[in-house]
Amino acid sequence: MGVRVFVIHRPITRNEVSFPLEPKLTGAILEYFHVVREEQGGELVRGMRFEADRELLQARLLQLAHRVTKDYDLMDLECFRRVGEVASGEPCLLLRIAATHFSEAHRALSDFLEELRTIDITSAPLLK
Repeated sequence: MGVRVFVIHRPITRNEVSFPLEPKLTGAILEYFHVVREEQGGELVRGMRFEADRELLQARLLQLAHRVTKDYDLMDLECFRRVGEVASGEPCLLLRIAATHFSEAHRALSDFLEELRTIDITSAPLLK
């Protein structure tokens, strides 16, 4: 079981998953990207600025990741959360979850995203 959380200022890149997986118990891998939309609140924007205390955000995300991993018996959870300026069309979050079954992975993903909303991250649109 692995839990990895990264708070970054650079663009999020997607690494390929290497197969076969070890141990061979994983039956589902879900990836979720939260992408900045070009329209925010009815206005066109060139991106968003996300601000947070990086150490506190890292600690809160890690605590959440460990809880979700334990609650849903996940094989793996990896989270990349971008802060700073993020251009429209780019992801500000990548969440990758591996579980024995799809239903566990799906519930874990939903749970993680719901609780993520309670973590204090200031956001502001970058107007065009």
